[in-house]
Amino acid sequence: MTDDRIAPLALPSALIGIALAGLVDAIALHQILHWHHALSILLPMLAGVVLMFAVARRDDVVWAVRIFAGAVLFGAGAFAVVEGLIAHVLLGLHHVRPGAQLAWDLGFVTIGAALMVAGFLLGRSEISRGHMSPATRRALAL
Repeated sequence: MTDDRIAPLALPSALIGIALAGLVDAIALHQILHWHHALSILLPMLAGVVLMFAVARRDDVVWAVRIFAGAVLFGAGAFAVVEGLIAHVLLGLHHVRPGAQLAWDLGFVTIGAALMVAGFLLGRSEISRGHMSPATRRALAL
């Protein structure tokens, strides 16, 4: 099986993960706890869903739950890392908790990084099951 049959699932799954993280961010942190400002989640969700439908029409793509779930976790973590580093830490546009509380902001980034690692490892566990080519396995082993 070639990596061309699994790789198309990763991008739309990651975009859906970004949108889901934005949704949790907006609902849990902003609306319920009133800790955090929300960013737009509509564009990544729409892009992920549209791409997922395009991938679903292909009969050469392997539908692997671990690839999907790993990419969703990776996308959710990427959202937290990018939003946390740029909006919270570097620009100080807003913070996880009201006021300039760097520990909360860095905790948000750390959780995002942990989600990215978990997502990568989960997707990689599918690779170890033999669904990727040896070249892709070597490239991801870096």
